Amino acid sequence: MVLSINILAISSLIYANDGTNNLGSKDTPPPETTTLSVDVTEEKATTDRALIEEEFPGMPVAVCANLPYYITSPIVMKLLGDSLPIQNLTVMVQKEAADRLAAAPGTRASSAISCAVSYYATSKLMFTAAPGSFYPAPKVTSAVVRMDIRPTPAVQVEDEEGYFALIRAAFGQRRKTAANAIASGLGLPKDKVIAAIEAAGFDARIRPEALTLEDFAAVQRELK
Repeated sequence: MVLSINILAISSLIYANDGTNNLGSKDTPPPETTTLSVDVTEEKATTDRALIEEEFPGMPVAVCANLPYYITSPIVMKLLGDSLPIQNLTVMVQKEAADRLAAAPGTRASSAISCAVSYYATSKLMFTAAPGSFYPAPKVTSAVVRMDIRPTPAVQVEDEEGYFALIRAAFGQRRKTAANAIASGLGLPKDKVIAAIEAAGFDARIRPEALTLEDFAAVQRELK
């Protein structure tokens, strides 16, 4: 919290906590700082465009957060997928989650969340933080990832919802080929999926982590 208050002293930020407003007398932000208490676990309390535009009219907005492991993906996707007027998103998460957020599509470390992040933003793992950097020390290593929002998505697709459904299905069963996973996840005939993958120019045995954003878009087009 001390670090948060020092940051607030030089920036106008959205501050999200658990809704208790329990900052403490020593943790009171400067009077010129706009501080918002938002309980991100409640559906109606998520950060939205109207709130940002009202509180920070004409200002560049950056979102910084320390995210628990189990809600990392939902919150990141909420902030990116809603096309909110923010310039970048910087999060501290468990190293395992950070690796997925920063992984490039088409590489061995990629996943569904990697593809989604790369669709909306460019990402970079900034640094790691060992357990001893905190008190009390956690049992895991943390890392900070910065995501700079793209002015337009990395690829153009006609059906964005279907595009992400395809990606989620492909990565839903990592030990299977992309064809098997997509057929199972989307409830499609395997022969149809194989034909689409081959028509897009790929081997029917290709794994999902070998496919880039453009590759998934090509497969989606062939599935129609």
